[in-house]
Amino acid sequence: MREMCQFLEDRMEQEFPVILNHLNDNFMMVQAAFTPHFMTLFVYLTPVEIATRLFEVFILDGDLAIVRLLLRMIELKQSELLRRRETELQAYVLSGMITECVEEYSIAYLLDIN
Repeated sequence: MREMCQFLEDRMEQEFPVILNHLNDNFMMVQAAFTPHFMTLFVYLTPVEIATRLFEVFILDGDLAIVRLLLRMIELKQSELLRRRETELQAYVLSGMITECVEEYSIAYLLDIN
């Protein structure tokens, strides 16, 4: 788990340094912010059809599927992430971002599956 969070943080540093700095400025460590997503595969926040698809992709691609999904969500919700601070940011990362993405985009789009 720690390795995946470190991998996510490294990718964020490369692809979304402004978001990573914003998290750090708001006292959010990547490991603390995103570990619940690795542990639950977003199941507690998604409809059954989407949860089923996430499990399928996870079985095929492992933890990298979760990293890919999180990076896509971060990409799509950058402005929302940057607009929020402290506890509101934490709540958004833990559930709001996922809920919004699932409501607004198809799972294929979120997973970048053609």
